[in-house]
Amino acid sequence: MKKVLLMLFFVSALNGLMAQKPMGTNPNQKNLPTKLEVIAPADLHITGTGLISAIGGEATVWDVKLIISVKNSGALLAPATKLKVFAQNASNNANPWKPFVMVAFPSVAPGATVTKEIRVYDTDRVMNKIPRMNLKLKADGENKVSESNENNNESSIILVSPTQ
Repeated sequence: MKKVLLMLFFVSALNGLMAQKPMGTNPNQKNLPTKLEVIAPADLHITGTGLISAIGGEATVWDVKLIISVKNSGALLAPATKLKVFAQNASNNANPWKPFVMVAFPSVAPGATVTKEIRVYDTDRVMNKIPRMNLKLKADGENKVSESNENNNESSIILVSPTQ
């Protein structure tokens, strides 16, 4: 009895498969898309920087205010991250870039640009007693955001002197 039921089940399943019509021949059946769209991850890049003010140099610890714009050219939300600020003694561009500070930055929606004023303090005295310095910033400084292009996160160089 079990064999007969199993055989009937197999035959009816096989008939059901054979009775199916190819896609597009049944007017009640919707066609599936023929092309898959790939969604690109977030892609953060710095689109603008500006120096607002700078106090410091040889006599005191650096206190720098900057304005920065970060765009997400990707298709997914970039979560809140940190900007990594690098500093270099501006007296000689051959001097090494040193990690300066990390600054919190909010999330950026796909296609959006977020502009924020940031303040950079040299609390660790990385550029202590340096009269002029260069700064550059890196979006996603901790490299925690999966991006479609990890090589476009740095800003151009910003020259900072205490008279600005």
